Amino acid sequence: MTTHLGSPQSAREALRLATTDVHERLHVATPFRKIAEGALDMGDYVALLRSIFRFHAAVQPVLSTDPVTAPLNNSERVEQLRKDLLTLCADFPATPPEWTPGHGGHAALGCLYVVQGSTIGGRVIYRQLDYLFGRSSEGRAFFAGSVNDPQRWMAVRAFLEQSIDSPDRLDRMVEGAQATFTLFESCLEQGLKENSA
Repeated sequence: MTTHLGSPQSAREALRLATTDVHERLHVATPFRKIAEGALDMGDYVALLRSIFRFHAAVQPVLSTDPVTAPLNNSERVEQLRKDLLTLCADFPATPPEWTPGHGGHAALGCLYVVQGSTIGGRVIYRQLDYLFGRSSEGRAFFAGSVNDPQRWMAVRAFLEQSIDSPDRLDRMVEGAQATFTLFESCLEQGLKENSA
């Protein structure tokens, strides 16, 4: 999708505007709404973790190998998810098929924007899960993130702005971000279906 926004607009603002609708859908998606209400039970929480694991298993190979995104990528998040699932004695979902966010490294930057930006909301979810875990961090370490996440997010944002020297590159970032959110919604929907089967 072409944005035709031109280089004067910041990359972050263009990405935010292009993904507003999906952000709003995810805020009211059943698992996240129930967490905010303190109503998601442990079985449904495990199903959510499995969905998120499936998503990260698809995006991390892209982010870890793309020369543009690899230096800024945080692959530790998959390990945190793995530990949470093991703590909760949950099995791992099937490996997802190979996935790509679009064409070229700037699409991968849009993917990185989504993945790294999610650490901000993750900290909110971590606190909302107190009703399930009390004071324990085990089983929700993924949402806690790491102490370096705020600095990494700032570095990603700065790099995004340095990388939009043409409208085409901005379009590729938007394409990558939208594709990444579409993948996440698909993983979430698949997890909900598996959990209700």
